[in-house]
Amino acid sequence: MSDRIRIGIVGAGAFAKGMHLPALALQDSVELTAVANRSEESARAAAEPFRIPFSTGDWRELIARDDVDAVLVTTLPEVRAEVVRACLEAGKPTFSEAPLATDSATAAELAALATAKGVITGYAYPVPFLNGGPVLARALEEGLIGEPRRASLTTHGHTWLHADPVQVWRARADTRPPLLAGLCLGILIELFGPLRRLDGRLERAFDGADAAPDALDALFECESGLRGIVQAGWSPRPTPGHGVHVIGTGGALTWDWSTGAVSIAEAQGWRELERGAPPGPAAWRPPIEFVEAVQAGQQHARGFDRAAHEVELAESLGA
Repeated sequence: MSDRIRIGIVGAGAFAKGMHLPALALQDSVELTAVANRSEESARAAAEPFRIPFSTGDWRELIARDDVDAVLVTTLPEVRAEVVRACLEAGKPTFSEAPLATDSATAAELAALATAKGVITGYAYPVPFLNGGPVLARALEEGLIGEPRRASLTTHGHTWLHADPVQVWRARADTRPPLLAGLCLGILIELFGPLRRLDGRLERAFDGADAAPDALDALFECESGLRGIVQAGWSPRPTPGHGVHVIGTGGALTWDWSTGAVSIAEAQGWRELERGAPPGPAAWRPPIEFVEAVQAGQQHARGFDRAAHEVELAESLGA
């Protein structure tokens, strides 16, 4: 392996071109060497702006290349597991978008294969986490409110759920977890760690292909002992209380998703600590953290075990 990690990306959709590739292109430690997409033409169109030397309509050809040290898999979910499995069988470090697979059995199989092969894996948290989530995570890690004990996640009308009808239909018809479950579970686990228990239900109020999942109500308990509640759903616009609230042994924190502001409770009221930067390639850390793990030769905490955990939890909601 060269001093720089040579990356190939399978699946050159809008998010790959708008976030993953620009984020990786900013890193001196990364060399983008190959792109695969559904056609030779679309792969070439994605490669040219980043001066990526090789493009192909056959993802198997990309995985087999000697100048690809690690692979980002950003395909549509219904074909993702096949690509990920091939990467793992080839022994190549593999990063996957969420969800890792469309059912928990397949996700668990891929996580077990990665472990058996000793392959370093990476996984992405939901994009809305960028807008303030890292600030809240850092405040919790620094112990600003002592040990977290209770939490709530409330969201109705997050703009991330306002995808165009085709995108929402794909999320509902072809993937598990759907957008709503993926958003909530990804953020909960990123902030508080693995969940020990999840009791709730994801209900869809509309049957049309242009309607997002409508309501998620759940109680959860983390392995740390923290307990909380989720109340989330689709709405034409954000509603009051839109965000995450955490109560600890020494105080309370709140993260307002409308503004990205994270605030701490004080005697005189709430004091704003910091606001998250607007989501963009420069702030998009998951693929960078994956590259850093590959360079260090160490598994990242946000790997396929966690990815399989999220899919299993979402499946338990009856999604």
